[in-house]
Amino acid sequence: MPDTRRAELGPGSDRALKSADVDPLGDDFEKAEQGFVDCPVLDANGGSLVVRKATVQVPRVEPEEAMKSQGYAYNRSDDELSAWGQSFTSRIGDGTGNPEEDYLSVLKLIANCKPNAKYLDIGCGVGRIIQIVQHSVGSLVGLEPELERFQACYKAHNDGDRIRIINSTSREYKDAHPEDRFDIIAVSMVLQHVPTGICDQILRDVREFLMPEGVAIIATTQQDVERFTFEFNPRPQTVEEFDRYAVDTANQQWGIPVRMFSKASFHQTIEQAGLHIIHWSQFSYFRPEKLAWWAARSGVPPEAIRHVAISQYAVVKRDRS
Repeated sequence: MPDTRRAELGPGSDRALKSADVDPLGDDFEKAEQGFVDCPVLDANGGSLVVRKATVQVPRVEPEEAMKSQGYAYNRSDDELSAWGQSFTSRIGDGTGNPEEDYLSVLKLIANCKPNAKYLDIGCGVGRIIQIVQHSVGSLVGLEPELERFQACYKAHNDGDRIRIINSTSREYKDAHPEDRFDIIAVSMVLQHVPTGICDQILRDVREFLMPEGVAIIATTQQDVERFTFEFNPRPQTVEEFDRYAVDTANQQWGIPVRMFSKASFHQTIEQAGLHIIHWSQFSYFRPEKLAWWAARSGVPPEAIRHVAISQYAVVKRDRS
């Protein structure tokens, strides 16, 4: 009988595998659809990413049942995200700086150009972006639907006056405050982890929230072509499989859902929400020593992603056409 343990992050006794040992698109994932199976997964180990073998159960959730799930959970820790970030470089100067520097510098510039701005952070998490801009804007609202992350952000930043942190989705806040408008809106690395319908709704909310002369900055993932994947299973999923998995946050045995936007699909998704892109760029490029591993995991030649950063952002305003 196979071992039926579920995959867990963190160093363990499981054998670490080199990328050459693993076929990211191999038979293991096909057989996994039948139930439990040994398969390769990513592991954050000592500040780097390795592949190890674990036994994972594929979730079986019908759409009707998934829609009944109560509450939202973001099944990823900030320590794991730090390990993830060590695979990337900024390509600014000597390439050893913060891989997000291009994106964060534009975010700071926008905030400092509007010192009295009303600022909205949709999906603020534990307050990483709030920490950067809080002293540069007039007032700030942070929305975070996940309870634990909301509590951490509220404790660190909420003052009940100039800075308000609220346990809410953008649509819930819109329903409760239909007249509220903002000069600056940030949606930072959120869209790729939610069902496609929720992604579209967030962007429509951004348009509704924006002042006539307001701007939003939206950051998400990027790859050469759009793919719908799970964190520990790089095999492309259908949109329907992705949505069913993403909405049921209580049963994400494959890790968090990760929609890898292409530049074209990102632009299209933004424009369909009635937003106009005034600036676009990419950030977080693969470090040379990590390129082959990531290419193998994605099932593409290294040259296909050498000059395609893992993340992208757009500065947008309301489309007045």
